[in-house]
Order: sequence, then C-alpha cells, then structure tokens
Amino acid sequence: MDKTKLSKTISYILRHNPQSFNLKLDVDGSVKTDELLSALKNKFQGITKDDLIKLVKNDSKGRFSFLNNRKRIRANYGHSIEGVNPDYNALKPPEFLYHGTTPKVKNKIMKNGLKPMGRNYVHLSVKIK
Repeated sequence: MDKTKLSKTISYILRHNPQSFNLKLDVDGSVKTDELLSALKNKFQGITKDDLIKLVKNDSKGRFSFLNNRKRIRANYGHSIEGVNPDYNALKPPEFLYHGTTPKVKNKIMKNGLKPMGRNYVHLSVKIK
C-alpha cells in the first residue's frame, strides 16, 4: 500500500472534501474511524484499522489524530470546510512561530500579511521542519 497516497487521500477527505467519499464530518472535524475505513476500501483494498493507527503514529507533521479511543479520526489542521471548527486548546504562543511557503509567495505575505487562503486558519509551526 502506498502510504503517501493514503496520507494525501485522507488529508483531502478530512480537510477539504468528505462528500467525495460519502462522509460527513462533525463540527470538530472528525468522522467515525470505521466509516473512513469503509470509504477507503475501494481505493485501498485490504486497508485495516492498524494501517490507520500506524499512519497517524508515524506522521512526522502530526496531520491526524484519533479521538474517543480511536473510534473517531480527524485532521488536526488545514481545513477548508465551512463549519468545521476543531476544538483547539488556547496556548500562549512561543516567541517564534514559522509558516511554510514558497519564495514566490513570500513577498506577497511580507506586503499583505498571512491569510488563510481558502482554509479556515493559517497553519503555523514551532519548528522549521
């Protein structure tokens, strides 16, 4: 199974278009894990819950998380779906936060500031990588 393709597909579903796989997200951005697995079976034959657990655990960017003892799964950031509002904990930000972008877009950001550009929030990170 192509793990990169699986990760990109799940990102697409959970961040942008759950309807394309006949899924509906809760307001917190989550969907039942079993429903996601069922929806993925046409594209990823033989996929198991263990495959999802490994994907979430080994994702270096922390894109996904499980809720309710792995009964639900969600994307942690990057949503463009109106009405999805993950329950983020308010934290005091560190001195520096980073935003990944391209050199082409950098000048626009420096001139106009960071904008969510079709997503619900601007994603920032505490690390460069």
